[in-house]
Amino acid sequence: MQQKEISYNTPDGQAFYAYQWSPEQKPKAVLCLVHGFGEHIHRYEHVAKFFVDHQIALVGFDLRGHGRTEGKRGIVSSYDQLMDDISFFIQQVKNEFPDSSYILYGHSMGGNLALNYLLAKSNEFEGAIITSPWLSLASPPPSFVVSIAKFIGSIFPNFTVQSKLDEEGLSRDLTVAQAYKADPYVHGVMGTQLFTGVSATGKSIIEKGANFSLPMLLMHGNHDTVTSHKSSQQLADKANENLLFKEWDEARHELHNETNQEEVMNYMLQWVEENILVKKA
Repeated sequence: MQQKEISYNTPDGQAFYAYQWSPEQKPKAVLCLVHGFGEHIHRYEHVAKFFVDHQIALVGFDLRGHGRTEGKRGIVSSYDQLMDDISFFIQQVKNEFPDSSYILYGHSMGGNLALNYLLAKSNEFEGAIITSPWLSLASPPPSFVVSIAKFIGSIFPNFTVQSKLDEEGLSRDLTVAQAYKADPYVHGVMGTQLFTGVSATGKSIIEKGANFSLPMLLMHGNHDTVTSHKSSQQLADKANENLLFKEWDEARHELHNETNQEEVMNYMLQWVEENILVKKA
């Protein structure tokens, strides 16, 4: 397996940290990872190694305000800025792995970002894997709280709050919560622009479910206490036959870190083989 640290600057001068895991020979496909809120790409290293063992590369970048990417934690100027960041990242991936099959892989907040990106630029990918997307929170705040946050953000764009995530809601494997708490690159700082931007897009993504035209695997655990698995079901109900929805019984938020993570990753691999690689052959 080859591993490579990548750094690049976007046109607005933001320095980004990215990392790639790839097989020794040309990969059969490339997973382009957009991670969730408060975390970073190295929390997916075991996922990357699994796919590399099957000749599939994984490349990810730490979002603005996250992980090893520079900047104040949890701060973005707008939701559109995140869309631009993903676009620039995808171009870096395609420069590194030209003429490959590209699969957008988004988890949680990254699932929200990936879905919205696909509504505009699905032609850049052969498929998508979306896990536990933040279309709505499992316990959403009252609408007046969201309105207050939006108002505060309009006056103080760098205003932040603590997310108060229940780490034990990540996985039935409680060592995941322990590692999350001890990880120096994990944070719970949520800027108002980030929160209101992501919160505002979930409903529209569901309403546009029929517009997703590429092969997509959407997965959610039905014991997720972070994001709503019912919202994922609503998206699946709106979508066409290109979208496969897999609900994992008793699973919590991070399917790739669950007690049955091998089963989850093998399911993802089988879907890639049957829906992306077969068509390429």
